[in-house]
Amino acid sequence: MKSFFFVVVVGLLTLLKVNGLGYICKEHIVVKHGDRCHLYNDAPDPDYRIKYSEIYNINPNIDCDNLRSGSKICIYIDNETKKGLARYEFEEYKIKKDYDPKKYTCKELAKELGSTVMELEHTNFPLLNCRNFKRNLVIRYKKDGKYTPDFSNSKPIKYDYGKEYSKNLKTNY
Repeated sequence: MKSFFFVVVVGLLTLLKVNGLGYICKEHIVVKHGDRCHLYNDAPDPDYRIKYSEIYNINPNIDCDNLRSGSKICIYIDNETKKGLARYEFEEYKIKKDYDPKKYTCKELAKELGSTVMELEHTNFPLLNCRNFKRNLVIRYKKDGKYTPDFSNSKPIKYDYGKEYSKNLKTNY
């Protein structure tokens, strides 16, 4: 009886975890020691270049200045299947034309939309800049607040910066 209860609890927790996630990630890279987002963005080989906007838009809660070794960065999402499209849905919010930047901050906007400031900035990178956001700007946000990619069926891909970057990683980082 105890084992049945345990199996039911584990099954429910797994179901909750998967349903509590955002985009369905198909492919990801695993962060190595010393990796920084600018290394992906500036990779000398164009085949390995990943733009900031691609990193941020798919991984809105990633901190590019503090990547942890072993963590995952989604680089390709499922936006083709019915389930994938459902998890990729965004709502739109238009910054009011008459907003007062001294009273209406990104922190208040994030709270109103059920997100964090970082999630809003990254999802709308490079359009939304919380130090100076513009009137009438239309931003995207997740109404359900689920921004973390679902890596459960994602496959890791081998990422290589190129020979020049491999040398830099060993000497400069």
